[in-house]
Amino acid sequence: MDLPVVDEHTIEIDASVGDTWTALTRSLDRAWSRPLAATYARLIGAVDRAADGRRPVADGSTYPGFHVVSAVPDTELVLAGQHRFSTYLLSFRIEPVGPAQSLLRAGPRAACPGATGQLYELAVIRSGAHRRLTRRLLTGIGRRAAS
Repeated sequence: MDLPVVDEHTIEIDASVGDTWTALTRSLDRAWSRPLAATYARLIGAVDRAADGRRPVADGSTYPGFHVVSAVPDTELVLAGQHRFSTYLLSFRIEPVGPAQSLLRAGPRAACPGATGQLYELAVIRSGAHRRLTRRLLTGIGRRAAS
């Protein structure tokens, strides 16, 4: 998908790429398996409304609001989604920094067409809410990977 870049987040983690991958997939399962995630996905008219498919995640697996486009263990996880206000992509990339250190990058992209899309963009992206939630997610993944 050729979508505008929202921003990019990077965190260095004191864990191997394998441990970081495990923490990433478990954190997403945990965060998006809560009833609130499915309720939110349903309210905004998301195409994907429930967690489904293979675990650990693989191409075609879903979370509320997302489906897995590409899952390359220890390297990359690309999620895509669509709802009434936006079409979006969220990619995670893991790079080795040292034997027990890795770099985790999160790169969200989104298009929010129309008047309602612009209001959604204002409320979720420009307000800083998306940035704060993404940073919080990455910090939690880092803590889980390092423990």
